[in-house]
Amino acid sequence: MKNGGGTAANGVLPDPMPPALVASAAALARLNGAAPAAQNIAPGATATFVFHYLENGTGVGTLKFSAGARGVDAVSGAPLVGITTQSNTVSVLGPPVLAIEAVTPPLKLSRNQTFNVEVRVKNTGGTAATNVLPALSFAATGEALATVTPVAAQTIAAGGRGIFTIACRETGTGLGTLRARASATGLNPNFGTALTAAAMTAPAVSTVQEPAALSVVTFMLPASLSRGATFSLGMVVANTGQADAKSVVPTSATATVSGGTTATLVTGPTALTIPGGKTRTFTWQYRESGTAAGTLGFRAGATGADLNSNAALSAVAVSSNVTPVDVYLGCNGSALYPSLDGHLLDRDRSDLVPGSDRLRVKPYSALLNDFTRALGSQPASIRGQVATFDAYNPAAYGAMPPLAQPRWLEEQELAAISLYRVFIAAYQACVTLTASGTQYAAAPTAATATTECRSWQRRFWSATPGAAETTACASFAVSAENDGATPQLKWAATCATAATSMGFLAE
Repeated sequence: MKNGGGTAANGVLPDPMPPALVASAAALARLNGAAPAAQNIAPGATATFVFHYLENGTGVGTLKFSAGARGVDAVSGAPLVGITTQSNTVSVLGPPVLAIEAVTPPLKLSRNQTFNVEVRVKNTGGTAATNVLPALSFAATGEALATVTPVAAQTIAAGGRGIFTIACRETGTGLGTLRARASATGLNPNFGTALTAAAMTAPAVSTVQEPAALSVVTFMLPASLSRGATFSLGMVVANTGQADAKSVVPTSATATVSGGTTATLVTGPTALTIPGGKTRTFTWQYRESGTAAGTLGFRAGATGADLNSNAALSAVAVSSNVTPVDVYLGCNGSALYPSLDGHLLDRDRSDLVPGSDRLRVKPYSALLNDFTRALGSQPASIRGQVATFDAYNPAAYGAMPPLAQPRWLEEQELAAISLYRVFIAAYQACVTLTASGTQYAAAPTAATATTECRSWQRRFWSATPGAAETTACASFAVSAENDGATPQLKWAATCATAATSMGFLAE
């Protein structure tokens, strides 16, 4: 208050005493302590009266005060009255209140992985909370364990949220699970009182897995190649870990050549994700582009990344089989052109004197009997198919076959329709064969496929198969192309490849 007169004002007090309170909504206040004493104010001087209040309402609202002044003129003794004045309006807000909104760890972890857990803290109160810090811990099972790196405190405004990204590391000695749990503390800056947020547990556990690990299972070229042929180079890569391996792709294949052989890349493999414990097949397409016969081999590994930790992965480079590349000549000494897949049907035949027989595809009548011998049944789809296989038909050609009788065993007649018929028949018989037997109840693996392929080839061909021939059969058995719906159907398709090979069809 100020005395603007020329004489002193004595016994000055606010009027009313204490000042009048106007409260709105659920706000309220009461005088907290003694009222100030009266003061004498000299001419031109001011005096300050301090009232201490305690807000004691039940909610938010506003507070406003009004007061004038009263006193006595020190000379005349006349009463003095000051004009009533209103204070500013004070908003009464709720205190800061902390709550954990979410605790979000990754669902899968690889052992010894560094990972982040996101903790969201919300201030649901009406004023800011300062020095807010989350506290993160883990409940572990098995041999899993985790350590936590501290984070910096934050100030969270009223109605706002703080997002804390907490770096952690899996430090256990084995597999198990981790379940994250977080609480939070802070400070009410208006009163210096501590704040706490009740703990929240993450809704799902984090499974700790063995890291992904890559290895090359199979790396194969065709057993033989002809000059100028287009051929496939196949690699089967296994992920022997539990975590998925992402962006897996073979390294650039390095060719090892001899003689006049070279290879030109046509198309390369594309990157794939390999689930834990699974394999995937990668394929290159090459064209033989050398100038003379020789040999050809390749060496390559594979790279990728652990899907959980993003850690780099690599598979040790291995060498493929070494394949001979030959220039084939016909009976008249001219070079033979390779078929679309680079295979020549007479590559392993000797040019003999006219009239002598050569390795040829079995006639239809022998094929019927051999299905029964090799597979124990004669497929219904191959019965009565004389016309399809273009076998000798006395009704059409007479009792004695003509010298130039049409036979499907001629190389030119080994057409897609005939081979397709044989494969369908073989598959039909193989489905019956693999429907029983405990060895066919589980999907083929590299080991079991090698065993069964060698057994089938020996039985079907009545000869001992070569290592490369058995490897080729086993590679198909475990490849992604062998996509039968059940283990028995995967085995049946593998069986059919052996029964559609030249080892079975030729005589």
